[in-house]
Amino acid sequence: MPRGFKICSNCENPCGPRSFNCKHCGQSFKMNEPVEQKEPVVGQIEEGDYIRVKNGSGPYFIRNGEKIYYTQRGVFKVLAVKEKGLDVVGVGLKSTGYSFLYTGPDEKSPLCSSLVNSAYRIVKVRRPRS
Repeated sequence: MPRGFKICSNCENPCGPRSFNCKHCGQSFKMNEPVEQKEPVVGQIEEGDYIRVKNGSGPYFIRNGEKIYYTQRGVFKVLAVKEKGLDVVGVGLKSTGYSFLYTGPDEKSPLCSSLVNSAYRIVKVRRPRS
């Protein structure tokens, strides 16, 4: 049998490694449960921590039904924890200067009807090398 193939428990025929059902008898294969991503809650972040902003998060505007994010990316050092966000300073190549990362609930912007203030998804990281 070629490497990586599965053996059907019902008909004992080999099947492809990514198949959900046996192509010979239709028996379904047992699949592993997806692993839930572990992300720190904003309440666990303190002054002096280093964080990274995940892609596809933060404020966005809607154009032709598509979300277009205007998100700062990279590694930041937390300067202050506020009620609806974090004051940060960029420490990586992609992130420079001071910024405010919104972490409150999603809400429409009072400035523009197509703009939505959405929370940044952030992850704690170790201190970057200097």
